[in-house]
Amino acid sequence: MIEIKNISHKYKKQHHNILNDINFYISDGEFVTIVGKSGCGKSTLLNIIAGYIKPTDGQMVIDGKEVNKPGKDRIVIHQGYDHFDWMSVKDNLNLINKDELVVNQLLSKVGLNDKHESFPYELSGGMKKRLSIARALAVNPKFLIMDEPFSSLDHKIRSQIYKEVSILTKELNKTVLLVTHDLDEAIELSNKIIVLSGNPTTVHEVIYLDRHNQSNDHSKVLDQIFNLKNQIKKLIED
Repeated sequence: MIEIKNISHKYKKQHHNILNDINFYISDGEFVTIVGKSGCGKSTLLNIIAGYIKPTDGQMVIDGKEVNKPGKDRIVIHQGYDHFDWMSVKDNLNLINKDELVVNQLLSKVGLNDKHESFPYELSGGMKKRLSIARALAVNPKFLIMDEPFSSLDHKIRSQIYKEVSILTKELNKTVLLVTHDLDEAIELSNKIIVLSGNPTTVHEVIYLDRHNQSNDHSKVLDQIFNLKNQIKKLIED
């Protein structure tokens, strides 16, 4: 579990906090998304959780211990592609994990087993993103932290990868934190959405999504998504 306790932050030369008294928790196995206005501090909060930034005030507690530096238990998947172009797909994974069985299993799980000898520059955007995900999973982290990872993909490929990521993280029992500006993405993937708003930024509301009792009526589901998007937009603007 990750617990964010009373975290506030301001950068040098700033007179006011960008984040103010942020509190929430991420339970093991959850898929949690953070949404908010552009420039509200989403990426700053992500970097604090990744351990890249020490907050001005407050603390991050992971499994009962205060943490303020990076660790192999938390791996970040960025907007770009995390790989080396001069290495084959398989060598990109072997650089991180020498276990051939694990590497082959990951390549199979992300649908790149037939591309193991290819180089990243020969892959499509969707395949490159799958390689980034496989590289992150090769570390075997407990927590995956995603910073707008799908923003460069077209809608069709993005929808496919949503389903793959959802299945894969559940299968491997990973806890996921996603930062995004895309509300459809947040609703599609999450079981909890943390809405940031205000100036300075704080947690305005935490929305829980019940995946187990979702309606089978397609039109009803679309109405629910539409209403939820409008609710979140209003919260962000408050």
